[in-house]
Amino acid sequence: MTCCKRVARRRDAGVLVGILIFFAFFSRTARSEPWRFSLALQTAQSSSDHQGIQSLEPGQSLERALSGSEAHTYQLALANGEFAGITVEQRGVDVLVQVLDSSGKVLAEFDGETRTIGQEFVGVVGDSSAQTLQLKVKAVYPRMASGRYEIRRAETRSASDSDRSIFESHKLFTAAQASLDLGKYDEAIRTLEHALALADIPSAPADAYVGQLLYRIALLKRLKGDFKEAERLLDRAVALDEKFLGREHPQTADALRGWGNLYISTAEYARAEPLLQESLEISERTLGREHPTDALCLRVLANLHGFLEDTDRARAYLERALAIVEKTLPPEDVTVIAIVHDLGDIYRVMGDFDRAEPLFQRGVDWVEKRYGPEHIQLASPLHNLGNIAVERKEYGKALELYERAYAIRAKAAGAQHPDTVRILSSIANVYFIQGDFAKARKINQQALDALSSSAGPYHRATAYALEGIARSYAAEGNLELALQYQARYDEVLAKQIEWNLAMGSDRERLAYLHWVSSQTDRTISLHVQQGPENAAARDLAFSVLLQRKGRGLDAMSGDMLALRDRLNADDRKLLDELGETDAKLAKLSLAGPGKTPRDDWQKQLADLGERREHLESAVSDRSAEFRAQSQPVTIASVRNTIPADAALIEFASFRTFDPKKRETFAYGESHYVAYVLRNSGDVQWRDLGPVDQVDAALSALQRE
Repeated sequence: MTCCKRVARRRDAGVLVGILIFFAFFSRTARSEPWRFSLALQTAQSSSDHQGIQSLEPGQSLERALSGSEAHTYQLALANGEFAGITVEQRGVDVLVQVLDSSGKVLAEFDGETRTIGQEFVGVVGDSSAQTLQLKVKAVYPRMASGRYEIRRAETRSASDSDRSIFESHKLFTAAQASLDLGKYDEAIRTLEHALALADIPSAPADAYVGQLLYRIALLKRLKGDFKEAERLLDRAVALDEKFLGREHPQTADALRGWGNLYISTAEYARAEPLLQESLEISERTLGREHPTDALCLRVLANLHGFLEDTDRARAYLERALAIVEKTLPPEDVTVIAIVHDLGDIYRVMGDFDRAEPLFQRGVDWVEKRYGPEHIQLASPLHNLGNIAVERKEYGKALELYERAYAIRAKAAGAQHPDTVRILSSIANVYFIQGDFAKARKINQQALDALSSSAGPYHRATAYALEGIARSYAAEGNLELALQYQARYDEVLAKQIEWNLAMGSDRERLAYLHWVSSQTDRTISLHVQQGPENAAARDLAFSVLLQRKGRGLDAMSGDMLALRDRLNADDRKLLDELGETDAKLAKLSLAGPGKTPRDDWQKQLADLGERREHLESAVSDRSAEFRAQSQPVTIASVRNTIPADAALIEFASFRTFDPKKRETFAYGESHYVAYVLRNSGDVQWRDLGPVDQVDAALSALQRE
């Protein structure tokens, strides 16, 4: 039962990564954030200024205390084409500076320094209206605010072209946040790209603000499924942040977290974890251990470990994150809602639907109230409410929720986006449970077809679609096609196992292998229960058993690491290059073509594959030990190692699996099976019977 629930979580965690991490985009991480724009605009129009509006004259400096939800407003008189440079020294409080027109409309926001000690710089250019602008200063986190700041009009002069360009860029950045509030991804991307073009100019060399823009665009590119472009932007963002701010800076930590998010989206978990851990550690060192940004890091780490089947660690991260935001943010803050939603998903995985449902509904109510009934943030809680409806056998309700989530997701990110397609798999599952196997299969085929242009052959969504089709054919009794799709699914899973077992502690790898064993059960059961006389079913089951057992033993023993230590420097260099090529091949395969023409993408795959073969051959020539470990595990390759007068006997326990039943109830009693391979001839096998009976018989034999 536990494994079944974990499978269900894997189906939905991708939605959390693809959509709920969108909540993180709306949360306060570094600089001004989209969700906060809405609140800031309201506050700008309604907050009371306890000391009235003061004029900020050239050279003037004012020091003031700031706490809670206070807002201080200053008048800034500027002639057309005049530039004012304002500095705000933060002394114990992180401030947000807004530039407002005479009507109170927010034109631009500045929040370049996310620590409580440091300087904000605000550059403003007067326009032809010759109006008196306003500056509003307030705390980013009112519940954490208690400190002082000094504001100074440090510079007044004629504006340069660079000054105009940068100020216009900040205004566009603020406008993009308004588009995001409405869920208009494409409009926000266009606006941010325009802002980047204005800021990234020769007369104003690339600086930390450009890094911020790159990071924001990258997040949206990832959400739109353009993973290759997102990585390019993040690579440059991190480089600029390091150059101008240093590695130990909150903005650098944000970009690293964004990079980790990207690798989660492409199922490159081994590459995601070190980036996310470093992001958390930098955030804790620079902002403190109870800062809302820490909670964001913890939340993303929770999603990562959810994919790795480590529910306990995921829950621990979320509980710690919730404790932080409950202290530092108001109850209806978007980050609080997101973390509460994720905890609801943990409860759902645990089967505690009564605790999970109100948390999901809280998310739906919050988004509908703030953004309306068609906003992208609704997709994930609606999807999860559909999952609960399925568990309660409310299939009509589940379909309504899924279809609404699908329509929202397709409109915002496109019908071919992997996270959109994943909802199709949930819809297919409802029809499957109701016994309409043909319709379920057709919907999963629709999903698989959509993924052909947006995701790689080893993407999670591709695996789910293949699994659904294989199971439908098995339920329909079409063993030949069931085996065909099961073999494709097992091939995808083999790659995911290879990449995922490269990370984590022994406990985490064991948790992941435990989930993998539930998938192996299906393949063996397909042979033993449905195709006992089918040679293809037998060989597939035996091959999968050999491969996964070997992969698991390698991962837990650390043989490859030990081998590397025994190689000389030149051989280690070759092995490292092979590892880098493997990583590139994995990333390209998992990410899919994106905006790259499919023919070009396939050529890149072929070139990397050829490079990998060349390197593997070179390392094999130099190391017999590597050659032995790296050989593909096939029945033929194993057979060739068996002496003529010997036999290999592989024992395994597996749970019987009924493909016609819903996932929660599909697994039956455990059986032992034995496969026998000799130097020649077909694989022999025998179902040894239920585990309980065999164990009892063995115990009785030992007592005699």
